[in-house]
Amino acid sequence: MDRVILASINRLTRVISSDANLDKVFYSFADELKELVGFDRLSICLIEGDELEQLLAGWTINYDAWELMYKLQEAGVPAGVAESGGEIQEDPQLAHRHYLWELEHAEIGKHSYEGPPFRLSETPAELNKPGAILGEDTEYVCTKMLGMSDELFVELLSQGVLE
Repeated sequence: MDRVILASINRLTRVISSDANLDKVFYSFADELKELVGFDRLSICLIEGDELEQLLAGWTINYDAWELMYKLQEAGVPAGVAESGGEIQEDPQLAHRHYLWELEHAEIGKHSYEGPPFRLSETPAELNKPGAILGEDTEYVCTKMLGMSDELFVELLSQGVLE
């Protein structure tokens, strides 16, 4: 299959929600698709397989993922852009919402961590600790959370049980 077609199909699958009704997509845009390929509305509904993929590719090539998302949403089709990791890092809305937090990790250095996807006015969330290193919190969990005595913890540690 041609690269342009694959790129267009990728663009469409990146945008349409998995629970979207594709019949609604085709019905909503049948007139636009008809102009593109010269078929009537009924003919468009009967297209299948590779021919359908080519038709969609020809239509979506005219839009970037965001334009396609807005166009589908306006037609009542559940759609949203599935952003890559790099796009999430550069997303102005997520930056404005302070969604990503940069913390210093002991092994990998500065790293971005996802914060909560919501904001609370009375009790704002704050990430203050990066992901733990293997075994970093073992003593705290054993002695403070599980109530293990310091003596037992040291004994188990020396026996290699906690490694």
